[in-house]
Amino acid sequence: MKTVKLLDIDVTNAEQVEQSLYDLFEVSTIVESQLQDGFQWTDMFQFINAQDEIMDIVNDFPTFLSELKTAGSTNIVVAVNEAANRHIREGKVFGKVTIGLINIFYLLATTYKFAEKTYLDALQQYKDLQGIFSGDLLVPALPPQA
Repeated sequence: MKTVKLLDIDVTNAEQVEQSLYDLFEVSTIVESQLQDGFQWTDMFQFINAQDEIMDIVNDFPTFLSELKTAGSTNIVVAVNEAANRHIREGKVFGKVTIGLINIFYLLATTYKFAEKTYLDALQQYKDLQGIFSGDLLVPALPPQA
């Protein structure tokens, strides 16, 4: 019987994902707080002050993507939660845009977690079907038959 290998999931940590999301939420908070009263030319100074965070996001993007691909859905959900909670512990106040951004990333992370679980469950069903056709006993509680 032909074995199909559909996906390798190599679960690693998501530290860079968390840090990049933290920086993104930081920039969003800065921009949002400055634009609360509409755009003023003096707001540009605050945007220039956010340049370090913006450069961190851009420079770390390849590592962010690499970890995003291998971190596993549970670690991504944890990373989104931790990035947002770090801001809360620091006493930062989120505006509507930043809250929306956090919610979007949380929804994407939980959807990814759902999709990954669905995929792994389907893969198990596929392996069980292969076992049925090859005569394997699928029920683990029963002793093997001679």
